Order: sequence, then structure tokens, then C-alpha cells
Amino acid sequence: MYPVLKVGSSSELDSQSILDQHELVQHVTVPTHKNSHTLDLIITTKEHSFLVDLEVIDKSIPDHFLLRADIDTLKPKKLQHTVQSRDIKRLDKAAFLSDAASSLSSSTISAECLVSTLRDTLDKHAPVVTRTISVRPVAPWYTLDIKEAKRKRRQTERRWRKSGLQVHRDILAHQRNIINSLIRSHKKAYFTKKLEEVKTTKELFQTTHHLMGHQTSSPLPPGEDKELCNQFLLTFNNKIDKIRTFIGSDTPLPDEHESSTGNTMTEFYYVTEEEITKYVKASSPKTYDLDPIPTSLLKEYTMELVPYITKIINESLTTGVVPDIFKRAIVTPLLKKPGLDETDLKNFRPVSNLNFL
Repeated sequence: MYPVLKVGSSSELDSQSILDQHELVQHVTVPTHKNSHTLDLIITTKEHSFLVDLEVIDKSIPDHFLLRADIDTLKPKKLQHTVQSRDIKRLDKAAFLSDAASSLSSSTISAECLVSTLRDTLDKHAPVVTRTISVRPVAPWYTLDIKEAKRKRRQTERRWRKSGLQVHRDILAHQRNIINSLIRSHKKAYFTKKLEEVKTTKELFQTTHHLMGHQTSSPLPPGEDKELCNQFLLTFNNKIDKIRTFIGSDTPLPDEHESSTGNTMTEFYYVTEEEITKYVKASSPKTYDLDPIPTSLLKEYTMELVPYITKIINESLTTGVVPDIFKRAIVTPLLKKPGLDETDLKNFRPVSNLNFL
């Protein structure tokens, strides 16, 4: 636990009794104002007095004096976490497609074969790498021109500290104003572009929530991961069993059905490669753990992969069977409404993320 350090004005300090009550120490004991008043303060705890040196300097220009202090404390370590990623940018497209095509056959292609081949080929050309990264604030509006302006500011600051001339200080101030102006303009452009892309009210709330830096996460009940997963599995299975029982053979059906006057569908029609290409291009680029390759990569290689995808879909329409690998999903429990009891599993609903195909 880090010791307390407070720097401020004595107007925030009611009395010495408050310091004694919380076991605090005010280290400034000499006047800090031109009228011989001690108006500024530096407070630490009595137990952790990590102040090494304190100096009060009269700069003659302001009413208050300058307080300079040396603090003996360690710099907090940067937060780090481990991530797994692939170097997709350096992926050799020709080699990837060549290896994938050599393992695929349009005559014997199946959903399981396509998924496993794409996953194995990607593991070969862009294997998963585990690395440790430092947690930094996200700034999507940060650009190279801002980075270059900051580099120039550091140069002008070093020149001013070395020379001490007023002209170099003015140059530093001018460069600082340039950076502030760049940051404001880039932030405005970024936020404006994001809001212009909004098409619905729901997207507007989601985008605004994200731009304000609010993190949305669904709370989960306390417990071990494996045990909690089994509890959710049992709860969701019981819910499905109740629904099946309710709509069973004992459920009364209407005596009469209105006859349809429209066209009747008696069979599925085969889809074409052009249709599949259109659907893939129009789909969301989201990727989940069950996808053999990133969705963005699949959309990029659509022309090469669409013949296999089309055959799998037409085979499913012909046999009336959806491949088992496309029925698997990653189920995430989400709280139905904010404020509900998190310990009651009935207040959660299952959200399934399927394979993109």
C-alpha cells in the first residue's frame, strides 16, 4: 500500500486536530507567502514519511513561493498482461492459398474438412504467438503527425533547458500549442466520423457509450470457472427441457387452419457462387474462437474459397442436414437486465456465438 501524499493549499486544512486524528504530518513549517503566511502544504502519513528534502524558494514574481521536494518512492510498475496473436499482416497470401488448395478437393469437400484445413494452414503460415504487453490507454485518434510534433517539442525543450534563453522558451511554447491544436482537431475528426457512421438509434447509444470510455461487461456469479460453467449448463438445459415439455404432443392445436393463397415452397434451390460472395461481403467482420481463420481474412480470400463454401451449403440443402461443426457455439451468459440478482442463474440468458460460415 502506497503512503499518502497531498499537496495543496492550507484553506483545505480545517485544523491540526484533523491531522492528528488521521496520523498525518504537515511538512511545510516556514512561510510560503510574501506576507509571511504558511498557505501551502505537503502532507504525508506519520508511518510513511518518505519526504527526503523540502525547500521553499522565493521567485519574487508570484505571491506564493515555490515548493520543491524530493520524494523517496518507487515508480509504480506498468500493468501487463499476456495475449495471444497471429502476425496476419505478414501472411504470404499465395503460399497460404496454395497449401490450402492442395489439401482440399471440390469433389469430396466437407464442412469439417474445410474448417480443419483452413485452421491447420493458418497455424503453419501465421502461428499463434504468446507475448506480454503493457496496458496503455487507447487513443485511436493518435497519428504520426502528432508523434512527430511531440518529437520536435522534446527537441525544443532540450534546447531551452540547455540555453535558458527566452527565445527558445517561446519556441517551446509555440510547439506546445501546435500539439494541442493537432490533438483537438484529430479528436474532433475521429469522433465526427464515428457518429456519421451511425445509422440507428441503438448504434448511436452504443457508439456514444464507447467514445465516452465506458466499459460494458456482464457480471457473473462468484465461483470457480469449471463449476460455474457446469451450473450454467444445468440451468440452461433445464430451461430447454421445460420448453420442450410445454410444446409437446399434449399441447392442443387449432381445429382449423387458414389456407394460404400465396406461393408454396416445396424445395430449396441451389445457391450460386455469386450469391455466397454477396452474403460474405455484406456480413459483419466479427471473429470468434470457433472460426478457423479471421473473418477479415476469409472476406479477403472470398473468390478463392467461395467454390468450397457453395458446395457445402448446397450439400446441406440437398440432404436436409446442417453439418455438426456448424451447430457448435460458444455460449456466453449475459444478465437479462442491469440490477438483477447476479447469484440467481435464472436471471441470465445464453448468447451463442457460432462459426462465421
